[in-house]
Amino acid sequence: MRIIPLVSLSMLLSLPANAAKIESVANVGIGPIWSLSADPSGTHILAAGDDAEVAVLDAETLTRSQIHRHKRGFHIYSAEFFPDNKRVISASFAGSVEIWDRHTGETLHELVGHEEYVARVAVSPVGRTIATAGADDVVIIWSADTYEPLYRLHAKSPVGVSFLNECGTRVAVASMDGLQIWDVSSEQVIKTLDSTYNNLTATYDPGTETLLSTTMPRDGVLSRVFQLQTNEEVTLEGPAAMYWASSINAGGKLVAASQYKGSVSIWDRFNGKRIDTIGDAKFQTMSVTFSKTSPNKIFVGGEDGAIRRYDVSVSAPNH
Repeated sequence: MRIIPLVSLSMLLSLPANAAKIESVANVGIGPIWSLSADPSGTHILAAGDDAEVAVLDAETLTRSQIHRHKRGFHIYSAEFFPDNKRVISASFAGSVEIWDRHTGETLHELVGHEEYVARVAVSPVGRTIATAGADDVVIIWSADTYEPLYRLHAKSPVGVSFLNECGTRVAVASMDGLQIWDVSSEQVIKTLDSTYNNLTATYDPGTETLLSTTMPRDGVLSRVFQLQTNEEVTLEGPAAMYWASSINAGGKLVAASQYKGSVSIWDRFNGKRIDTIGDAKFQTMSVTFSKTSPNKIFVGGEDGAIRRYDVSVSAPNH
């Protein structure tokens, strides 16, 4: 399907002087963008859409280089590159989790084990294990070599998961049980960072050992950043909102979160101050990811099926 450029001069001139600058916009042709993720090299991004399709896009031009269609399901809630940049994992509303070749789009394997939809997938930093968080109240840890299930972590409606070390023995899980750190081999919680039941994401940056947890707007609880080495935490400036997706930039100075059909907020990770907002009533966001190599590049997916790349260097704090 042809990529339709959407940038206009009037759009660029209408931006506030201190706002993130839009660099490129394209409609990918896969419906509303539920999930975005960047590859380790910074050259490509994954866009997961409403039409059971996931697209591999050039990060500079936003042109589509490959597409994969799930055999089952429609909404693709989550997709991630493997660290080797050769494989992709994606999960659908039907509960199907597929591993596929990022260059050919060919399905390599389907992980079978969830009885409900899968909200998030994650791959360990060295690519040996996979985590899938399902609405059937379980996070399954899989071997990335044999694709066999290894461990099952029982949490109430888990919707966010991240590996916290290279070997994949520690994971952070966001669920209705709160934000918790699990020991994988014992299948036990070893630490609860937040006991409230409104955590939606658990995004981890290994370089700064920072864990970002976004929340639903319930009981006035705001999203927070946890520094796991020092046990410090920073509350992100409100207002409270349903932040469906989140990301931390390269270097860990900025964090961003996308409201479900709302806007993207960008905060200073160190003091929690909100420094920019992307999106409005005409452009409702659904997903967000920073580039893995360019700290000031951020990609935003919209309900309109478009992906927008912004330069946030005008907003970035000096630390």
